Amino acid sequence: MSDQQLAPLAFREAQEADWEQIAPMVANTWGDEGDYINESLWRQWVEESATPRSYITVAENDGQIVALGRIRELSVGEWWMEGIRVRPELRGQGIGQAVVQELIRLHRLYSIGLLRFATYSHNTGMPEIAKKLGFVHLLSATEIHIPAMDTDYSAYRVLEPRNVDIAFNFLKASPMYRFNKFAEYHWVMHFMSRERVLNYLEDETTHVVGWRQFKQLYGMVIVHTQSDPAYPYADPDNLYLSYVAAPDDTTFANMIHGLRGIAAAQGKKKIVWKMPLGAGLERPIAQQADIERAWSEDGQLLLYELPIQAGRGI
Repeated sequence: MSDQQLAPLAFREAQEADWEQIAPMVANTWGDEGDYINESLWRQWVEESATPRSYITVAENDGQIVALGRIRELSVGEWWMEGIRVRPELRGQGIGQAVVQELIRLHRLYSIGLLRFATYSHNTGMPEIAKKLGFVHLLSATEIHIPAMDTDYSAYRVLEPRNVDIAFNFLKASPMYRFNKFAEYHWVMHFMSRERVLNYLEDETTHVVGWRQFKQLYGMVIVHTQSDPAYPYADPDNLYLSYVAAPDDTTFANMIHGLRGIAAAQGKKKIVWKMPLGAGLERPIAQQADIERAWSEDGQLLLYELPIQAGRGI
């Protein structure tokens, strides 16, 4: 299919049988690492699209699938865009932007609220599309790896659902929350509302742990104790952090030290965290020589947001 043969794109709802054409499209998204979109996840996405909380679309050109994309509801008024893929030989021709525009149209037609997405900074096409279509950049983060270690973590306490107001009130008053209101897990950014904190407190695979100092709650961390089986890159040897709130550098360093002990006690080899950039965390992290940045200096997770009202056209 050459550039000259490209006809206007036709969008339709995805079907499970489309995987036959999707599979080669995503086979080498990240080289030898492939793509997190596998056949099992594709089937799950198509099944979820039968509900009003998720939509997955494919773009066809001359009867062949050339692109896909998905939006889903994370919570009331909070939608997430993901899985934007274009056939490799057709990239750079505006197809990705057309897919995003179609997803925005679907979102405006069927829902109300905010639409967000995250991308890697080296994927230069998506930041350009975001700028063209009015998305606002909210946050940058980099992935860091912290080796597990046998350290004292007795200052940590696992919070319970009955502690939701204490936890959320602490969070709202923390310096980190004023800078970053999103918890990350496997590239999805969840807005940290009271309802979200309660969900974490009730989730058996997640712990909200409080750092106790001066006989009070003085810091808070969201820890994922089990890997998400739907995410193929999840490593059971890793302890994944979604959010860290500390009042100062010294407390932050002490909390990281204690988290190493939690990881070791659970038999993990390292802690993985998408650390927000620009919040003043870089210096205390750099002072610990064994903590590594997983990406290059310019490699970043970029979070974007588009405010959308139902019924408005693109």
